[in-house]
Amino acid sequence: MKTGCSRLLLGPKVLRTLNVELRSILFQAIRPMTHSDQIPALRSARRLPRSIARSLASIVWPGRYGMRTKSRDFLYDGPPPRPLEEMGPIERYFWSNNGTAIDKWHSYLPVYDRYFAPFKDKAPRMLEIGVQNGGSLEMWRDYFGPDATIFGIDIEPACAKLNGVAGQVRIGSQADPTFLKSVIDEMGGVDIVLDDGSHVMPHIRTSLQTLFPRLPKGGLYFIEDLACCYWGGFQGGRGRPGTTFEMAKALMDDMHHWYHDGHLQWPEFKGMIGGMHIHDQILVLDRSDLPEPRRTMRGADRTVWVGPPMDTPDSPAP
Repeated sequence: MKTGCSRLLLGPKVLRTLNVELRSILFQAIRPMTHSDQIPALRSARRLPRSIARSLASIVWPGRYGMRTKSRDFLYDGPPPRPLEEMGPIERYFWSNNGTAIDKWHSYLPVYDRYFAPFKDKAPRMLEIGVQNGGSLEMWRDYFGPDATIFGIDIEPACAKLNGVAGQVRIGSQADPTFLKSVIDEMGGVDIVLDDGSHVMPHIRTSLQTLFPRLPKGGLYFIEDLACCYWGGFQGGRGRPGTTFEMAKALMDDMHHWYHDGHLQWPEFKGMIGGMHIHDQILVLDRSDLPEPRRTMRGADRTVWVGPPMDTPDSPAP
């Protein structure tokens, strides 16, 4: 789970309201550091009271201090939850990993095994948004094999050192359509996109709008860490317009536009989404080319309920 670059989350309006000294404190704090170092670093910078340090931290690392603090309740540092022989290959790799760190919610692992299985050893082209330590790139390389084309993108320049280790790494923003298109062109196309980037709602939308149409029929688009849809630091909030969950509801209506007034909220995806799958914190979209739906009755006995009249769509079934 990666929170992306904090710089993106400090908008110009926020910065203009900060005095010079406060800006200095904030940007001293925006640097690689361990979780345990973050609050002490802020406090030592100006000997700030704990309450002020925590308030600053909530700006520098939106969501980490605040509502998202609840995620600490889910931290687990114990043994695998069940025997390795009962796991799929990706889940087993994760729990056996003693190399580069990989940070994943347990529920993601069987989901990966389920959806990635058709691509195994078929040299897919995969793009992961959000590289962090590079551990997940190593996991994808192990799973998909040496012939797979695996790219990762990240806005953090330090991630460039991971280029060529388990895949290719390019530095840029997931909110930059030009950059995204250039990466896909370099890859020669893409079959799987896994968005584990900034988790900021507008960034997720931009990436989806740019990349999903580039998937071939049968391609997969993953968006994960969707608990961020509920947290203000990522421009989320329960029921708030513009979150990924609200977007998913609109896409569901668009998939069924044949059966209502036909209004499309995402017309650029018309006929492209073959299926939507919601798992704990994960949205999976199937790329397809859907024809106009048809209904056929086969067999000799055709005494069937044909449905209510079309002009009374709310009529109950008998």
